[in-house]
Amino acid sequence: MKKGFTMAEILITLGIIGVVAALTIPTLINKYRAVEMKTRFDKAYSTISQAFELMKIDNGGYIDGSSYSAGKFAPVFQQYFRIVKAHTGSAIYDADLPTYKNFAGNANFYKNILDDGTLRLADGTIIYIENPDANGIQYRVFIFVDINGIKQPNTAGKDLFGFQITNDSRLIPLGAKNNLFEYNEYVNQKENDFNNDDNLCNETSRSKFNGIYCTYKALNDKDYFKKIFSK
Repeated sequence: MKKGFTMAEILITLGIIGVVAALTIPTLINKYRAVEMKTRFDKAYSTISQAFELMKIDNGGYIDGSSYSAGKFAPVFQQYFRIVKAHTGSAIYDADLPTYKNFAGNANFYKNILDDGTLRLADGTIIYIENPDANGIQYRVFIFVDINGIKQPNTAGKDLFGFQITNDSRLIPLGAKNNLFEYNEYVNQKENDFNNDDNLCNETSRSKFNGIYCTYKALNDKDYFKKIFSK
């Protein structure tokens, strides 16, 4: 006589399968997301770097912060991309663009450093330009990129990363030594967190600039995205 599975045995087996799935599927999803974000970051960095090098060639082999006066960088830079939509002014105030959180997620990121031009690429990537009036200091150009566009997490240091054009015509990640981003260029008071680099890529700091220095870590720590998204 052939024996089959009882209903109780089937239900127990299905229950075990459900428990295992509940434990493993979220981990697999997070690991996949970490790989996806790392891939997007590498692609965005490569795209921006290639555009910068081409622009530099067309500019006689040299670009620094003083090469373009306030608001003049974005209209030229956009020529090196496949653009689906571009703003050369304060597009960050458009309602259809994300509002970003700082790296810790406990405060809004300082949006005024994203407001001198916005380029939306065909793959969904969003590029923000910071090319402010010098106000008595040397002109400077910063490039920020949201590697997955309007999708979440919309957080500095997780999908929003910044680079700077240096005085010796290089594109460097914010957070590298000797980058020239200075807090007092944007507000008229000191912020204690800003004088501590660790507080600008920190899981607890409430600084509205927290996350601005994560780009260097993302480029140099092979497990950076794994640490963030595979938890």
